[in-house]
Amino acid sequence: MSSSRGVGSEPDPLEAYYRVEEIERLRWEDQKRNRGGPPKEPPDDNRGFAAFVLLFVEKALDYIKQSVRKGGGAATQEPARENLSLIKAAFETMMREDRSQDAQFLKQLSNLWQETLSHSVELVQMPWTKQLKRLIKDIESYPENEEHTFGYYLDEYAGQKWLPFPYMELIQTLHHQHELDPSSSLLTRWTRMIEEILNRD
Repeated sequence: MSSSRGVGSEPDPLEAYYRVEEIERLRWEDQKRNRGGPPKEPPDDNRGFAAFVLLFVEKALDYIKQSVRKGGGAATQEPARENLSLIKAAFETMMREDRSQDAQFLKQLSNLWQETLSHSVELVQMPWTKQLKRLIKDIESYPENEEHTFGYYLDEYAGQKWLPFPYMELIQTLHHQHELDPSSSLLTRWTRMIEEILNRD
């Protein structure tokens, strides 16, 4: 392809392109004559582009996963932390007072515990999940070798109108144990476990 223009006419802005195109055409014909056939096609740039897109998608997915781990679970993290703070406050109240006859208190504690159990299923990626599971296991297994434990009554009583007597007895026992030996009582241990969880990022 070539260009021509008369004297006094405007310069063709594509003239440089035409020259490059003509040079490439001559080079192609020369290579064809010398090698007995057309030269190999240049590498397909689409392959490089596809590799770039795949790399970009991979990086984007990594970023999303990290965001979910760090902040994406924040919507679930905060209610769980609030529940644990309230349970800790309830345990501290039980250290000071015998609340075994306070039906409203027992109901609130039970509701908080059930919500904490539901959040624990959703918080599998949190750095303090193992500590939360240890707390749950500790409470669920008190007293040892009993069919119906403190955790059982906390879970079962949520939303119920009836007040199980064994549940009341366990609340009373926990208070008396703390009065006898505050430093090593279960209420002290559980509140410390909750503090450790709340102090984690």
